[in-house]
Amino acid sequence: DQYRQVEALDALPPSRRALYASMRFAAHGSPANWTSVHGFDRTSYNGANASDRPGRDVFTVSGVYGGWTASDMTASAADTARFGYDLYGKRGPRILTAPSMEIMVPTSPFYGFATFNLSSHDGWGPSSASPYARAYGHLGATYGYQSIVALGRPLLGV
Repeated sequence: DQYRQVEALDALPPSRRALYASMRFAAHGSPANWTSVHGFDRTSYNGANASDRPGRDVFTVSGVYGGWTASDMTASAADTARFGYDLYGKRGPRILTAPSMEIMVPTSPFYGFATFNLSSHDGWGPSSASPYARAYGHLGATYGYQSIVALGRPLLGV
């Protein structure tokens, strides 16, 4: 259980951590311990009817956060956007070195190193001539919650 004692943002210098004031990585407990946003689970494998709205409120359910993963990140939209741009963007401040980022960007149609090719999800379509037709980022999902961070190729600098 040592992972429960690790805070993912501790890998960053304090000056960088301060840029993401609302960001937390929850290793245990329910969303109520980490956010004010309620999540609603409609997955059939949890016994729900996917067409029922809004679904089962999982705000106080322990186990929604199942460990130390990206799906356990909670943050404001602004902090998430800042983190996404600092991770993938072409201008500083940068979280990773350029060579590390090059490894992350997918060369396949699907997945790189911890980064998805989201070109088919960007609204332009992969065959578009638009410079924004290539997009990269990551999805996040846990019971009742969904998120996506995506940047178009012109913002990536690759």
